[in-house]
Amino acid sequence: MTTRLLQRPGGRSGILPGVVWRLGLLAGVAAVVMVLTAVAAASPAIASTSAVPHRQPQPGVDAVPGRGLTLARAPAGLRAAVGRTLGLPAAAADGAFQQAKLTAADGALGDELGYSVAVAGSTAVVGAPDKNSGAGAVYVFTSSGGTWSQRAELTATGGSANSNFGWSVALSGSVAVVGAPGKSAAYVFTGSGGTWSQRAELTAAGGVYSYLFGFSVALSGSTAVVGAYGQNSYTGAAYVFTGSGGTWTQRAELTAADGAPGEAFGISVAVSRSTAVVGAYGKNSYTGAAYVFTGSGGTWSQRAELTAADGAAGDGFGYAVALSGSTAVVGAPYKSAAYVFTGSGGTWTQQAKLTAADAAAGDQFGGSVAVSASTAVVGAPAKNSNTGAAYVFALPTQQAKLAATGGAANSYFGYSVAISGSTAVVGAYGKNSVTGAAYVFTLSRGSWSQRAELTAAGGTANDYFGWSVAIYGSTVVIGAPGKNSLTGAAYVFTGSGSTWTQQAKLTAADAAAGDHFGYSVALSGPIAVIGAYGKNSNTGAAYVYVGSGSTWTQRAELTAADGAAGDHFGYSVALSGSTAVVGAPGKNTGTGAVYVFTGSGSSWPQQAELTASDPATTAYFGWSVALSGSAAVVGAPGNYNYTGTAYVFTGSGSSWPQQAEFTGSGSAQGGKFGISVAITGTTAVVGAPLNNGGAGAAYLFTGSASSWPQQAELTAADAATGDHFGNSVTLSGSTAVVGAPGKNSTTGAAYVFGGV
Repeated sequence: MTTRLLQRPGGRSGILPGVVWRLGLLAGVAAVVMVLTAVAAASPAIASTSAVPHRQPQPGVDAVPGRGLTLARAPAGLRAAVGRTLGLPAAAADGAFQQAKLTAADGALGDELGYSVAVAGSTAVVGAPDKNSGAGAVYVFTSSGGTWSQRAELTATGGSANSNFGWSVALSGSVAVVGAPGKSAAYVFTGSGGTWSQRAELTAAGGVYSYLFGFSVALSGSTAVVGAYGQNSYTGAAYVFTGSGGTWTQRAELTAADGAPGEAFGISVAVSRSTAVVGAYGKNSYTGAAYVFTGSGGTWSQRAELTAADGAAGDGFGYAVALSGSTAVVGAPYKSAAYVFTGSGGTWTQQAKLTAADAAAGDQFGGSVAVSASTAVVGAPAKNSNTGAAYVFALPTQQAKLAATGGAANSYFGYSVAISGSTAVVGAYGKNSVTGAAYVFTLSRGSWSQRAELTAAGGTANDYFGWSVAIYGSTVVIGAPGKNSLTGAAYVFTGSGSTWTQQAKLTAADAAAGDHFGYSVALSGPIAVIGAYGKNSNTGAAYVYVGSGSTWTQRAELTAADGAAGDHFGYSVALSGSTAVVGAPGKNTGTGAVYVFTGSGSSWPQQAELTASDPATTAYFGWSVALSGSAAVVGAPGNYNYTGTAYVFTGSGSSWPQQAEFTGSGSAQGGKFGISVAITGTTAVVGAPLNNGGAGAAYLFTGSASSWPQQAELTAADAATGDHFGNSVTLSGSTAVVGAPGKNSTTGAAYVFGGV
């Protein structure tokens, strides 16, 4: 874990008027101008693979699918993961990533509670270094049965005004280290519950006051690291101590291999076993960086340098760092974000970007961070007029990168994805001159491996097999909307492991050229719904099939009660039990609509028509749809000049009120948030393939009723411009799969995230 002075680039005031401001130890820093750009690219037509497909919202003009999104069956994974980590009962953790908001019993304006945070198991310590005229204090919180409560308030023996005790905190088991840079010292405490006592005071050998020793601290077992970012004209350094009880000895001094004055290496430190991470938020005009060291005793060596995938001048990345095993969290408070990395040795990759559910300008979320196993705590010390707050998160992590064996450019592997339990299906419609293919991957002993390549019997060039995919248990449905002059078809496969057999080829009873049957597919048990948005001059239709083994029979044809040419009804479909939702993004000149049907057998009456609360032409509401029980998510990627939005509806029968509207934190104009959506239980994922300069992103939300706060921004560990990560998304339990069809010159890839 750790902490730092929230000194804004360009000035000395910062949010904490502690030791640096009071004693005038820091020089001013030049202001940084930040320029944001949004990149948008053209989408390909269905008969062409000359450009990366990213579902630009132009129904009927661009060939962009509303792929079949896997339906959730048992959203227990999240509850189990959070419960195991925080000791919560399943009901308390249901659907929640942010678990608690910690505040001090005697909190007052200006205390800066949350300026530093640390967590170990069910105990958290939170610093308030400006309490009592800068003397400072640290609060101990513990969790029991899902409830976090304050147990103790720590202060330094002989503490005085301007000591800033609590500026940094670290926790390992029953030992805590607290930094007090105003005294160039750090203090060791031991205790449990509400009883904690001071054991030792640490100082640097040969250190001088201006080093700001104690500005950051970290602790793992018998190893402590203390930062002194003021050393050598603010090039900075960190010191390694080992000890126990009241005896602690300095063993090593860490510095950055490429360190330079003003980079403030040591402004934050973290340590876990034999690995240490040190922040240098001043690096590259305050873009910031963090450095990974490994070692033992007096021998420590630099192994890696961490930076944010979307880093920009002035972010202050590295202002706070935390480490637990192979997971590191790095705060960037001037971006109001924290970043999650996983790795070992010299290989570390970014997994997620965290933001606060109730984020507000100036909160400086990310000013302190802590992590223990799969739980992270992020401080926002400027929250509510510097009263401060801290946020608890569960962490999603990238588990695997999926790629097709023998993949080639223009395959667009990852254009569609679906998952059910431990089996994932990834479509690659561009394979073999757009004949298309789909690939089956399974999870075994923590590893995802390709088990089968599916192709259609009698497949030909331009079939677009794999444009859409859906899976339920051991059954897979794959759309091929280009088949027979865009008449389209869908194929049913069943199997397990490496053995998968085509069971049926589905076509519409009233099939016609240009229907694009198979453009979207959905599957729930023995029922499949297939979209054909081009039907009847792009009015569109969707077809219901019921199957058993190799026999699949068309039972109903769904159409909108108010359907009209150009609606593109069937552009997206989703199914859960006996309820189907069908998107019509072209409705009303691209405003869009979504229709709800329920039924059985051959009777599937329309129950409701959903529209957005803020209808806008070219919003393309209904471009993507997902359904889990009584909750539906609808994407509208054209909204707000293609920034995009997503909407949550809940209901049954004819009543489906809108509950929430959201967009991704940091989404840019042209990012097309809402191109893809998925939902399972109370967790939703929304893709934005043109965010981050076309590298793409996916956003994780949890909630119920009208509250759906964003929990994380997912990005690929090896993200690159043009990947279009987020073009497709799917969820099953606590696992998400995100497609990036533009990866490696449109060879494509898909990424698996766990703990969502």
